[in-house]
Amino acid sequence: ARGLVSWQHGTTTTRTDVPSRLSTEGVAAAIVFAGSGFATVAPDYLGLGDSPLVHTYYAADDTARAVIDLLDAARTVPGVPDTPPFLAGFSQGGHACMAAHQALEAAGRTVLGSAPVAGAFNLRTLSVPRALKGGAVQNPLYLTYLTRGLAARYGQPLESALTDPVAALTRTLYDQPHKPDAIVAALPKNPRDLFNAGFLEAFDQNKAHWLLEALTVNEVSHFTPRAPVRLYYGDADEDVSPAESVTTAAMFRATGADATAVGVGPFDHNSSILRAAPRALAWLETLVAAPAA
Repeated sequence: ARGLVSWQHGTTTTRTDVPSRLSTEGVAAAIVFAGSGFATVAPDYLGLGDSPLVHTYYAADDTARAVIDLLDAARTVPGVPDTPPFLAGFSQGGHACMAAHQALEAAGRTVLGSAPVAGAFNLRTLSVPRALKGGAVQNPLYLTYLTRGLAARYGQPLESALTDPVAALTRTLYDQPHKPDAIVAALPKNPRDLFNAGFLEAFDQNKAHWLLEALTVNEVSHFTPRAPVRLYYGDADEDVSPAESVTTAAMFRATGADATAVGVGPFDHNSSILRAAPRALAWLETLVAAPAA
């Protein structure tokens, strides 16, 4: 193998649409990276695949642990090189990519580079404020999934942030997994209608609330990457704002990091990964020494 790549998958609301079950995204990652000669791993996150736990959606420490544990396991396989990993991921996987990057470097380990695509990195300052304004069909799904995941991570009741009816509905929709379309159809269309008055007051007036604190803690843009980072995004992405990548790249550069936001053209959320993956692979090729002919 020419190197080691970890691919982090995007949002899924079912336990089986994950790389360990050979999901479409997992197979595509294998084609792009393993098909180019790189040992490639793709972790399921906590609460997905075989894990019986609640999926702690966007909890950076849980996600980073899933990524790093699989990287460490992969290195016990004959033929997998003990080289710094290249991290890549889409959507939720973009956040996972940077969470793992931060955790690895904080532990004194080396990363070759990171290529998150359409990632939400600034949960408190960009992602949730934008989602609460509406505009994207899946915003209610993202917001309830996020609240459920962080409530599980920090031991908080759903009713402390969501309205009682939405909290009950959220348990049904995610504990008995439904496809995204069914979840969106079942939830209120106005994102603010998901939340109770206490949370909305805390959000609007910047008061203390455990969910707002959790969103801040799980932002993955407040460190200085030692390895280079390329943040890819589609200009027409309504699910994750291009500002996530542009702002994060600027924040990283302001602290001395090698970080660039790369627009892939006028493409929406799901299309952006199709345009970004070949660019990420081409960049990876520049980071590793090509084998002798």
